[in-house]
Amino acid sequence: VSVALLVPDGWGGWTDAFSRGTSATGTYAIADVQPGTYKVEFRPENEAYAPAYYKNAAGPATATAIAVDGSGTTLTGIDARLARSGTITGTVSTPSSSVDQASRIVNAVNLDSGLVSSGYAATKVKGKNAYTYSLKGLAAGSYRVEFARASGQSLSLGQYYKGKDEADGAASATPVRVAASKTTTGISASLSQKGGNISGTLLDNHGVPAKCYVMALTDDGSRSTRTAYSSATTGRFTITGLSTGDYKLIAVSGYPDSACRVAKSPETPYGTQDYYWDGTDSSGHGTPVEADADLVHVDASKTTALPSVFYYGPVDQATFESAPTPTVKGNAKVG
Repeated sequence: VSVALLVPDGWGGWTDAFSRGTSATGTYAIADVQPGTYKVEFRPENEAYAPAYYKNAAGPATATAIAVDGSGTTLTGIDARLARSGTITGTVSTPSSSVDQASRIVNAVNLDSGLVSSGYAATKVKGKNAYTYSLKGLAAGSYRVEFARASGQSLSLGQYYKGKDEADGAASATPVRVAASKTTTGISASLSQKGGNISGTLLDNHGVPAKCYVMALTDDGSRSTRTAYSSATTGRFTITGLSTGDYKLIAVSGYPDSACRVAKSPETPYGTQDYYWDGTDSSGHGTPVEADADLVHVDASKTTALPSVFYYGPVDQATFESAPTPTVKGNAKVG
């Protein structure tokens, strides 16, 4: 068992500050801990057991905090007894033309703690475009099971068990009960390819097509984040698999194979800047300020085309003057 001292990660989750493994008899000691307040997690290596949180809590948010004051005092009695875990299994049926991995990722969200356990439907069902999955090591309780809601490129619409589109909201999911030492079977999904699309053209701040990682997401995470790369030769991109709703569109900087690498400022040349779609207010229809971003509305089964070019990076008149001059061909007639 690994014992971890957790602190907030600044994004609504938790991260390890210190961790140590237990001995063969289950004892542990974590030395040289910096003063502060921590939550304690006990992580079993064996999936037959579920993680535990001090003091008998469902997750870190409700766990009893311990305070280390730096006086050299040793805190004792920070113990836990691990409980047997349960398992969820099922099948994910994907659209016939879908080969993306995001369609086959399954999440189980514990309704008490909010903790997410993820798995991948890896084993193909013979003769079908379907794959089986198994989520092990789950604490006893109720779960919301999600399909195709992982961030990435996908043709499939995100879905909640039992057969509810993600646009219907998390509350529409049918809870799945997990019992210790038991397997809950038949938690399956048949995914739809009737998602909406966002299409557009992305140019760099010199007016040249650029390969960039473009992301469509919602502020509250209520709909799956979908992504695409813009073409290095044309700048064109299409983001697929979107549910009905409003999205922010981001040209994400810093990816190794991406041309989007505008520095945040001359003083920080090694930090790069994301740009958001701002279709109405900025000359280049892009802004580094998230609060200024315009929303793009999508309807499932339809394509929303951006009305103008999305420029990555700061643009001015020189950008438009340097853009290629369009060529008009044809035969002129008078009268």
